[in-house]
Parts: sequence; structure tokens; C-alpha cells
Amino acid sequence: MTYPQDAITKTYYLSNVVPLQVIDTPPITILGVHIAQSGTQSNTIITCGTAKLAVNFDKDYSLDLINYVCNENLNIEKTGAGDSSFSTITYIKRDISQATSTDTFVYNGFTNGEIINGVFLFLILMVLSFGLFLKMLYPKK
Repeated sequence: MTYPQDAITKTYYLSNVVPLQVIDTPPITILGVHIAQSGTQSNTIITCGTAKLAVNFDKDYSLDLINYVCNENLNIEKTGAGDSSFSTITYIKRDISQATSTDTFVYNGFTNGEIINGVFLFLILMVLSFGLFLKMLYPKK
């Protein structure tokens, strides 16, 4: 999955029983979360206000691609002290569901203007190559 250009990815290492307020500037759109844990003595929970977004249940939580709009503070909570947790969150600082995009069309990193220019340059190159081929085939005498 390709994230938008303004996507922010943050990582958090938790080793103690601690609730951590990660982001306090809503609204944000969470694009992906991942939790890795060193042992099975605790749980790690990612919440938006009271809504639970990801819970690892004593094991690793693989990458989850979500488009969750969070209008409250985003928190990470680790329940036990016997192991460590590493969490990754990718988000953008806007409500993606309310977006009205006026951005240019981008396909594999090229805008629509660059694609059109490339097609015209290719056609010009083909015409010139065909003319050169005809000159070689039928030289002037």
C-alpha cells in the first residue's frame, strides 16, 4: 500500500506499565498499526479515546492497514512489566473521509501532465524515426 505524501510514521518502545498519550491533535486518520512484543507477560493496546484499535493479546500483532478517523487522543497502553513492546503507527493529520482533493492525478509518481508530455515526445520521436527510415530506404539521387 502506498501512503499519502503527508503520512507520518512514529515508533514507540514501552518497557514499563505505562499509558502513553501518543497524539493529542485530532482529527487524524490512522493508516496502519503494528505491535511487536518481546514476551507474553503483557498486552499492548492502542486506543482512540475509548475505542480499541489494536490489541496484541500476549503476542505480536502483525501490520494492520486501517483507515480509522480518530477524533480523540490516541493512546498506547502496556499492561505488564515483564516484557517490552514496540509499536508503530502511521497516520495523517487530517480527516481523510472529509477530503475533497484538487490534487493532480499521480500514477506511479508521474502526474497527468508528465504522462501527456511523454506520449507527445514519444510520437514525435516515432515520426522522426520513420522519416529517417524512409530516407535510408529511398535515398535522393
